[in-house]
Amino acid sequence: MDLIFFYQALAKRKWLVLLLTILAAAIGFSYAFLKKKSYLSSAQYSTGLTMQSKALQEDFNVFEIDVKFNNVLETFKSPNVIGMMTYRILQNDLIAEKPFKVLTEKEKAEVDALGIAKEKAVQILKNKIDSVRLLSTANADENKLIEMLEIYGYDYESFVSTLSINRLARTDYIDIIYRSENPILSATVVNAIGPEFMRFYNSLSNVRSNESMESINRQLQQKAKEFDSTFSKLQSTKVGLGTADISAAVSAALSIVQDYETKLAEEKGNYNRNVAQLQSVNGQLQRMPAPVSSGGNNSEIVAIRKQISALETENNNKGGNDQAILQRIKKLQQDLIEKGRSNNAERPDEELRKTLQQRKYELEADIASAKGNISEYESMIRKYQAQASSLAGKDVDVSREQAKADIASKEFADLKQRFEAVQGFKQDGGLNFRQTLMGQPALKPESSRTILTTGLAGAVTFFLISFIILLSAFFDNSIKSPVQFARVTGFKTLVNLSMISLKKQSVISMLEEPVNEKKATDKALFINGIQQLRIELQSQKVQSLLLASYEKGEGKTTVIIALAKALAAAGKKVLVIDANYVAPLLTEQLGAGDGFTNILGTAIDEKALKSAIVKTSIDGVDAIGLSATSLAPVGLASTVGAIAEYVKNVQLYDVLLMEVPALKYHVDGLEVLGFAEAVVTVHAANNVMNTAAIESVQRVQQYSKYYLGAVLNKVELDVLEM
Repeated sequence: MDLIFFYQALAKRKWLVLLLTILAAAIGFSYAFLKKKSYLSSAQYSTGLTMQSKALQEDFNVFEIDVKFNNVLETFKSPNVIGMMTYRILQNDLIAEKPFKVLTEKEKAEVDALGIAKEKAVQILKNKIDSVRLLSTANADENKLIEMLEIYGYDYESFVSTLSINRLARTDYIDIIYRSENPILSATVVNAIGPEFMRFYNSLSNVRSNESMESINRQLQQKAKEFDSTFSKLQSTKVGLGTADISAAVSAALSIVQDYETKLAEEKGNYNRNVAQLQSVNGQLQRMPAPVSSGGNNSEIVAIRKQISALETENNNKGGNDQAILQRIKKLQQDLIEKGRSNNAERPDEELRKTLQQRKYELEADIASAKGNISEYESMIRKYQAQASSLAGKDVDVSREQAKADIASKEFADLKQRFEAVQGFKQDGGLNFRQTLMGQPALKPESSRTILTTGLAGAVTFFLISFIILLSAFFDNSIKSPVQFARVTGFKTLVNLSMISLKKQSVISMLEEPVNEKKATDKALFINGIQQLRIELQSQKVQSLLLASYEKGEGKTTVIIALAKALAAAGKKVLVIDANYVAPLLTEQLGAGDGFTNILGTAIDEKALKSAIVKTSIDGVDAIGLSATSLAPVGLASTVGAIAEYVKNVQLYDVLLMEVPALKYHVDGLEVLGFAEAVVTVHAANNVMNTAAIESVQRVQQYSKYYLGAVLNKVELDVLEM
């Protein structure tokens, strides 16, 4: 449906789209047809940049080649090169019998107005070309020549706009293309701009080459000093080591460390094992009965033990490995054993005690010896580890100095090679620039492409206008179609009424005119929608109906009059009550007059009602009107309710139709809703259904007894036909 809607949006404006498309095509045709003829010439040059790069460097750097080509192209388009070229062309036009450009009378007058002699202008141009310098605006005569270039069309912007200079992709060649009104001029430019470029480029290259040679020579001398200093430092570092082979010395020291670590591990194992056995022997001795005292021997035993304890303390202070002290301890331990034998000879378990005691002394001696060995091994390991670390650090120093020397040597060699290459480059004169294709005067002008230009102008305009129309339709927030209304609001739609024009006639006269039933017109579809609404009311057996709207001008009055006429034609007696006190169009259209004034706030009976009712020009339709006022008349809602109740009770009319003001501005119209059996809201398709409008209809549903649905009015004919 949306696609059809967009199609209809385009179809409605098809003449606008077609007219603008034809206009654009005509403009394109005129431009292409009336465009001045131009002649194209092209030349090709070889730069030699790739071969030059290979001679200067070992590695072929594509990025650097691209940068060099870009530099060449920018130099071609520089004001200096283009300026010298245009000066030569203007000089030729001033002195040649057949100039490249023939001036019009107006242009000749402009040149004469400058007031500079031809001979003087030619001389100034010659001096500028010889010195490769541009004209200056600070000089009055040179400034006049700049203006003359603009008159001839040889100024920088005009000249560059018709000049194309590009590199052939991934090649050593440059294409130069120039277009002008004179084929001889086009060929002259593409053939002469190359030498002009070389003249300017070589002047820059000579300066740059001299500067580069001086700079590289200074760097070369500095790098030679750095290389000599680094090499001397390397030699002095090697001499200070005292050994020729550092790696072998480090390996030997690490091998000794490994041997001592093996011995240390074995000695620690023996130590731990003896400690465990000593703990076991001490445990056995503690569990044995105390030995029998032998008097005098006890004091001797105590003295020997004190001596052993003192010697062990002294041995520990000396590192635990003093052999003389260990021998004395061992001898005292033998004496202690002998004393013990003589002291405990009368006990049967003394033999076991002596054995355990002897084992204890042996284990203590072994433990003391193991401690000394462990200390010695750890000392030797630390010594040789320090020696290996010291030698390794010196090896790192030598390696670092060697690396510095290697880098300095390479940088020195690279600088020397660059210096030699720049010398060769200067002797060669820069670029190896050669013209490989000569530019020839064109035999015929370029094609104006009239058909292509016309077609493109028309096609672009067509799609652009279509896009603008579709974009405006997409962002149009008005309801437009019944489908869009249902999607936005979610309300039930009773009927869709087409848009009818009432500018030249009233709705009553419009309805009385004959309808062409053979052709679907807006009037026929409107009447058909009113008939659908009538049938819906009769099927629902609605006796009193109120029509409300959110905005003004949505068509309540038109719908009520058309519905009243349709009901009267169906044999129903209809009473129309105009409660729209702000804009009582029903009163005006039906010619009802002010009937409410005399009955407001009074009891409604037959006499009072008859005094207020006015017969209309539509047979079977009566009306009660009121005068326009900005405020709701006091008692309007209650009076409408009393009339509705009385009409229903006495059955004076079959249907009662009522209208209230737009709810957006006068919410007091909601007070009347409760007096009607059913309510219908009217919405114009060309209005925007925003949140406030939706909430207003929701309030109508809340206050009314029965919300019958919505009438979508003013729907365009093509939308209804979809």
